[in-house]
Amino acid sequence: QLEHSTNQLVGNKPSKDHDIAELKERCLDHLESDENAAYSLSLGPPESDFTSSDIAPLLTDLMKAQLEYSTNQLARYETQEEPQNEDVTNKKYQQRALPRSYTQAIQNTSDAIVITCKSHPFRIVAVNDAWTNLCGYTQTECYGKTLQSLLHGPKTNATGMQDIMSTLTDKHEDGETTLINYAKNGREFVNKVKIGPLQDDVTGEVTHFVGLLSEIMQGDNMVVEKE
Repeated sequence: QLEHSTNQLVGNKPSKDHDIAELKERCLDHLESDENAAYSLSLGPPESDFTSSDIAPLLTDLMKAQLEYSTNQLARYETQEEPQNEDVTNKKYQQRALPRSYTQAIQNTSDAIVITCKSHPFRIVAVNDAWTNLCGYTQTECYGKTLQSLLHGPKTNATGMQDIMSTLTDKHEDGETTLINYAKNGREFVNKVKIGPLQDDVTGEVTHFVGLLSEIMQGDNMVVEKE
């Protein structure tokens, strides 16, 4: 493809020094009439012929300033320290979007997902394997039960959960909170919870509610999530 492009430009494949020189001269003539091309080629690696002194005069002061800024930004990015574990966990959690249909919810295998009925007491309809790994209860064990009966304990802020469930029921708006929950084996853990409505793919009617759980602490220890 490169050989074909070169032939198209000079009429035949350059085989002598003067042919190559002619090709280069014609390329530079083109760059003088297209400042964007010169700007792009200036981003080439140091060993590239496109970063030679032939290109530099074609760059405007604005282009040079932009290139310097981009280089500084890259250097700053490469040397910056990793954020603390809590920041990493919060960022990953915030990037997770709630599924919007029952089909999407049951197809999610990476996040701890629980699907409930849309009316009080919000009995569990389905959970995925990630939820089972986090909470300890299988699909069979939790079907028809409530999250309160399975996960809540002495330190759980039940009032906070009731408030966002009330908003979800009345307005069908997403909500989120942080809770202390308890797994089947009694293990205490802190998790962020996102909840929202699931809608029918065709009619848009709300069919269920969904919860996405993300553990952030085991007791007093921060959980570092794996990629």
